[in-house]
Amino acid sequence: VWIQNCVVWNSGSATTAQISILNQNAFFSGNDFGFDDFSFRECMNGCQITPQISPNATICRNGSAQLNSSGGTIYSWKPATGLSNTSIANPIASPLVNTTYTVIVSNGQCADSATVSVSISPDPVAAVSPNVAACANTNSQLIASGGNSYLWSPANGLSSTTSATVTANPPTTTQYTVVVYAGNCSDTAQVTLTVLPTPEASGQDARVCSGKSVQ
Repeated sequence: VWIQNCVVWNSGSATTAQISILNQNAFFSGNDFGFDDFSFRECMNGCQITPQISPNATICRNGSAQLNSSGGTIYSWKPATGLSNTSIANPIASPLVNTTYTVIVSNGQCADSATVSVSISPDPVAAVSPNVAACANTNSQLIASGGNSYLWSPANGLSSTTSATVTANPPTTTQYTVVVYAGNCSDTAQVTLTVLPTPEASGQDARVCSGKSVQ
């Protein structure tokens, strides 16, 4: 006959425990001592709790993610680094490095834990072609790099606002900003296109005889 047992102990602040299982039977004849399975969880009076937790998240540097847990009435999150609150079901996590959080979920009698990881996505580094000067009504090519999608502004004088390479022909000197995206993370860069004034010819009409010169 197999019997399921649950033993309760208070670990206090200890994070590890050494457990010894002893055969205390008075008689040792026959196959009266054996084990099939071991599992350990917090329990009391046979009660059980199953915590639920949000999936792992990836955020940009200096970004944040909403963590969610359920299944109990009391919540305790560790480590506290980067968390808005360690004793609610749904804290905001803003870690500066990859972090795995553990939440202990309790109903006052039973407790169990779950973990969720928050990873930091590397930021893109926006790069753009150097500042350029051009005559009015002249096309100039502007090139951005460093990500997988782009957004230029202002749109004035641009052939496109969403391409890495655009043609610019603004009527006046304009500073363009390009936002470079890699996933949900972004960086920005600027380039100025200076429109040069159109030169104007000056002088007076003059008559000159054949074979003569004029200055």
